Amino acid sequence: MDATISNEYLRTGVAALWLDDGSIVLRAQKTLFKVSRSLLSLRSGFFRDMLASPQTGGDAQVLDGCIMVDLPEKADDVEALLRAVFDSDYFMPPPAKIDLMPLLSILRLARKYDIQYLYKRALSHLDHVMFYVSHSAFLTAPRRDTIMIPPSMVTKHLFVQPLSTLSNSPAALLITLEAINAVQAKWLLPIAHYWLCTMPLKHLLTIPEETLSGTQLRWILQNRKALATKRARILENINQYGWDAECGQAGQCSVARMNVLSHYIRRNADGDDVRMLNGVDFEQRGLCTLCLQSVDKLCTDALEQAWSALPAMFDVSDWGDLTEERSHVLDLLD
Repeated sequence: MDATISNEYLRTGVAALWLDDGSIVLRAQKTLFKVSRSLLSLRSGFFRDMLASPQTGGDAQVLDGCIMVDLPEKADDVEALLRAVFDSDYFMPPPAKIDLMPLLSILRLARKYDIQYLYKRALSHLDHVMFYVSHSAFLTAPRRDTIMIPPSMVTKHLFVQPLSTLSNSPAALLITLEAINAVQAKWLLPIAHYWLCTMPLKHLLTIPEETLSGTQLRWILQNRKALATKRARILENINQYGWDAECGQAGQCSVARMNVLSHYIRRNADGDDVRMLNGVDFEQRGLCTLCLQSVDKLCTDALEQAWSALPAMFDVSDWGDLTEERSHVLDLLD
């Protein structure tokens, strides 16, 4: 026999998630949501299958004449998912802005409860800021700050990488990486790992161990060393090979190349800048046109090779396989 529970639980404060004519009540922790059973079943394969069977028996609970279903997730996570389902303006596709924490909640729960359009939309938000089809696209993309980081996770006084606010917050990246791994969106991993490993070391060391374990930190430090080595080799090759055989001002161009190297060495006096994929600027450095073309090609080729090797550095499939997986999951035609 169905039982009716008391009103000891709190109704959600979101008006769109407590409907007078709602036909199912969802309970997460101490919070209750009363929504449309038919619409929920239409959107979610999980609820469609679960509610297809009659909910009877002595253990069934009813509130306001509606069957009540207990969910194991936190109330804030369930609220984010339900708002995305029942409020069409809440979770728009990119480039609309979205807060990070609701985004990750929707990503995980949409996958668990088989709400495919929301799952793909959540992935698209991450894809919008964390996937680039080429190294040139990575360098030239406008700042993509559509994912809003909680103020408590924003680290102050960082050098700014010109891509996404996610690239400037180790704490935000760590929880994002956890979610990416949970849903196995592997094509997002190379850039996420790269951003994490190029964070200033002093900020990585301030993260509590419960958030960043010693094992994770050692892994980051190993990759930082590899990135620094590759970056140093690119700069070293500029002095050895960054000249043209027909140069008519060899002495001046040699000095110019050394000045460029000195500039980057001084800028990284503390050894903390390991951003291997960043370009090298030779404009207005005194190189002749021929040597400028030669050194630009040298750097472009070296950075393209570094880009190609990036997934393997983090034990991920190559860019071709990752792009194919991305297209399959997101139903892309290109």
